[in-house]
Amino acid sequence: MTKNQSKADINFEQELWKAANELRGAVAENQYKDYILPLIFLKHVSERYELRRDTLIELFKDEASDYYTSDVEEQKYVLEDPDEYLSKSTYIIPEKADVKPKDLMPILIEKGFFNQDLRIGLPLRNVLRDLDEVNLLYLLPQVRVERKETNRFWFFNPLKI
Repeated sequence: MTKNQSKADINFEQELWKAANELRGAVAENQYKDYILPLIFLKHVSERYELRRDTLIELFKDEASDYYTSDVEEQKYVLEDPDEYLSKSTYIIPEKADVKPKDLMPILIEKGFFNQDLRIGLPLRNVLRDLDEVNLLYLLPQVRVERKETNRFWFFNPLKI
């Protein structure tokens, strides 16, 4: 274990290996990436969000900071401001998300990996959908596409799930 590697990271790696072993029977080896890479991405997104949120909370307490305030309403406003996260290249984890990225692994292990009747990707897809709705509006320009036969305009998002 390296100096920068925390115990939480080790537990996450163990959970990923456990997930891979559970998927072994249900999913071909070349399809692991379809399940594991999104989980790693969501773990990364969640950690960056929590780090930025914790940083903002610490800045509220620092009298030398521009963010210093004891007003709870103002703190809440800043913590919910998308620009505070996007300015630091951090995805926003929406409050309305069905499942938070940090809670996804236990749900997949409990419901998805042991229950063959439940689609493994469903909780994952819901989290990605929620992230997509909140973040891609800010990160990607909308592309205007004209449909010739009906003359209607469509907005196309190339990363839409």
